This record gives sequence, structure tokens and C-alpha cells, in this order.
Amino acid sequence: MNCFLHGAVGHHKDWAKFINSIPNKNGFAPNLYEYVNHELTKSARIINTLTPDPQTLIGYSMGGRLALHCLLEDNSNWKRAVIISAHTGLDSNAEKQVRIKNDIEWAFNAKNKWDTFITSWEKQSIFRNSHPINRNYSLYHQRANIALSFRNWSLGHQKFLEPFLGKIRIPVLWIVGELDLKFLEIADRACKILPNSDLLKFESTGHRVPWDNPALTTKAINSFIK
Repeated sequence: MNCFLHGAVGHHKDWAKFINSIPNKNGFAPNLYEYVNHELTKSARIINTLTPDPQTLIGYSMGGRLALHCLLEDNSNWKRAVIISAHTGLDSNAEKQVRIKNDIEWAFNAKNKWDTFITSWEKQSIFRNSHPINRNYSLYHQRANIALSFRNWSLGHQKFLEPFLGKIRIPVLWIVGELDLKFLEIADRACKILPNSDLLKFESTGHRVPWDNPALTTKAINSFIK
């Protein structure tokens, strides 16, 4: 089975159209909010056990960070991976502390000031060249778990993964939008370390690659998993 991991302030249903477009619809997207009470490494080990036939692991943004943790765990049996708009972590303790402080504030607002939280989230510079994900389902009922994801899965709590990427021997397709400059730089560095990787840059595309450019994303994933 091919496993799709959603992003922060995302929903497992965000992947529905992509799962329906892969061969034999052979995919599933777990609700990551079921695992946010654990730290990233333990959550990754759980994700690695969700299917008896692990094929392709696909992760976007927060889900991409989780996917990298999955691949680095000793119980990983994935055959290949697609990493989209993912961060490999911060290598400065000072930066980590700032990020943890910011994520605590995000967590508070997600749980207690939902409308303010969503407005602020969408106004971030990272989404300047992206459109909001079009959903006919609400994230409101997940606000407590979304808050928990900011606390437990904060980038500030994540280990800096770049020094460990060389251990990932399976094929990795790393996708990034050319307008997403910070994550483009991260992707460039990561793919120079990964021993079996390809970097795919989408023109005129921002951070939300799959939803900014769904046709090209579907084509890239399908070509990779065949």
C-alpha cells in the first residue's frame, strides 16, 4: 500500500483525489492527529506498522518531516518515498527555542481562538504563492489535536536530520515549488546527501505543491511508483 501523510493544519481527506488517481487506488491516508500525543520518532514507528505491505511513503510538509523520521527508523520497510515541501530540521539550539515558543502560541490559538488562528495561519509568508486548500469538510473539530501537533511535533523538538539522510538507501523523489525559496534550498541540500534521490522542481508553484499543481503532482507520483 502507498501511504499519504498530510501537512500541519491539514486533513487526511486532503489526499483523496490523489489516492483515487494512483494505479488501482492502492493507497490510504491516516489521520495523523491520532498520533500527535506521541513525539515524532514514536509516531514514525507506529506509521511504519500501519500496512503489512509498505510500498511508497508520501509526505507533505509536516507529513514530509514525519516521513523522513519513518524512513530513518529501524522498522522501516518502505520501498520508495516521495517527500514534498519538507523541512529537515533546525541545527541551532537558539532557533529551536524560538520555534518552540512560537509553536506554543500557535497551539494556544488553535485551541482557544480558532478563527484568529486560521486567519493568521493562511496569512503566513510561506503561503504567499499558494492557494488555500479547497475543503468541503471542517478542521474545527480537530482543533485540540492540531494544537497538540504544534506542541509535540514542533520543528523545535525535531532532531536536525541532514546528517542522517545518507542512511536512507531507498529511492526518494523530493518535490518542491520553485517559488518556495526556503524549502527549495532545503531540498537542494537534502538531495545532495540522499544517495538515491531525484529533485523535482515545479515552476510557478509555492509551498502547497500538490494543491497548487495537482495534475503535475499526480503525474510525478504515478510515474515514480510504477
